[in-house]
Amino acid sequence: MDANVLLQNLANVLMTDRNFRDWGTRILLIGIAAESAIDIFWKEENRVIAWELCSRYAKTIDWLWRPRNWAAVTGLLLVLVGVRMEWSWGDKADDDADQIRITQQQRIEDLTRDESRLLHDAGRLVKVLQPRQLGTILNGSHALTRLKKFAGTQVYLQVIPEFEAETFEHQFSVLGAADWSIKFVDTRDTNLQPENISPGIRIWSHGSPFDVMKYWLPWQSPFDVEPRTASDKEWLAAQALRSYVKWNTGLDAFVVPLFDLSERVGASTFKLPPNSLFVTIGPRDVLSELLQGSLGTPSIWVQFTEDEAKAEESEP
Repeated sequence: MDANVLLQNLANVLMTDRNFRDWGTRILLIGIAAESAIDIFWKEENRVIAWELCSRYAKTIDWLWRPRNWAAVTGLLLVLVGVRMEWSWGDKADDDADQIRITQQQRIEDLTRDESRLLHDAGRLVKVLQPRQLGTILNGSHALTRLKKFAGTQVYLQVIPEFEAETFEHQFSVLGAADWSIKFVDTRDTNLQPENISPGIRIWSHGSPFDVMKYWLPWQSPFDVEPRTASDKEWLAAQALRSYVKWNTGLDAFVVPLFDLSERVGASTFKLPPNSLFVTIGPRDVLSELLQGSLGTPSIWVQFTEDEAKAEESEP
């Protein structure tokens, strides 16, 4: 039931309970006033015969035939009815008032929670609509230092013809500080048409996850695993690049085996050299970014403890 309808129903019930309670108060006052008036203004009649000589039956008949006694009993009944109505309907009115207060408090909490969620979603949406940035941020230099484990990796970058995506593409030049080589390519080099580039970031690699997963545990960082083959090294390098991108931008990239690229129209003729990665940058995948909820969340692969950061700073 809608909260507003529930509150309206409770308010109507509360009004009814209070009306009955007020009627009980009126009846109680009338009974008390009647009892007082009878005691003050209605004097008891004198008996003709001696009361001590009457039988119990005669006393009862004599008492019942006196109007003053009936009036006193009526006043007493009014008092009892008034007390009962005040007690019963007063408690119900208090319970209804408590229920209304609880419902209103819950409504306020729900509205506050909805407001917080809307503000949070609005902040996430603002971040999603901002241009993607791959600048070096806090501890970024340490991440680049760790990327040197895969020094010599060649990265081929292709982007859709869009200003925001092209600007983001050129920021990958920062990988040169980790001794990675960057080469910007287009359709003339890869035969991959812009309309066939998926939204978001895709990292294509010669390696296969099935081989690496035999010894790469899920909780391990790709920086801490020694590759056993050249293709495994390429796959781990792709995972390391994914981690770096996610840590710096909050955007998750997808690492894809290279053989999936052949499904793209015309891309089957593109030959990726060994020890290389092919990165495609498509339009912003706003819906996926919102659903992932990963905005501003560092990747678990490249989070550094203070001890690790200090140890790397002390390295010559």
